[in-house]
Amino acid sequence: MLNAIVDYGFSLGVPEETIAIVAVTAYQESSFGDQLTNNSSSALGVFQFTIGTWEKYGHLNRENFADQLVVMYERIQYFRERYSIHLSEGKIAGTMTFPEYAYASHKQGPYDPRGIEGNAETQKALTGFRDKWIILSFHVE
Repeated sequence: MLNAIVDYGFSLGVPEETIAIVAVTAYQESSFGDQLTNNSSSALGVFQFTIGTWEKYGHLNRENFADQLVVMYERIQYFRERYSIHLSEGKIAGTMTFPEYAYASHKQGPYDPRGIEGNAETQKALTGFRDKWIILSFHVE
């Protein structure tokens, strides 16, 4: 699975940072596929997409890993575009890195960036993401 994430990212020509975000998100959300369902929500798959999120990608198969990968890379690009805007508008803390913003936006949705700091569940998830990000960063550099 990790090879597929990396290979697809390289085929798109995205920055290594983006590939790392996708990889850490897959691990954080589903342990690289060991936990593909969530009994407490409609989240499904490697990246735990909810039905509401997936509706935008109705032409793709939510249960297909290759389609999930396409969507995750598209969403990271979307988050990248919004990050600069939200940062310049003061909607997110200037100390929040893009990888943190991308994961938080994936976790809670990109529509209320001010809510990231006040959402205890998102903050807890971000702590786990940061820990994994640090470990992966040692291997990427």
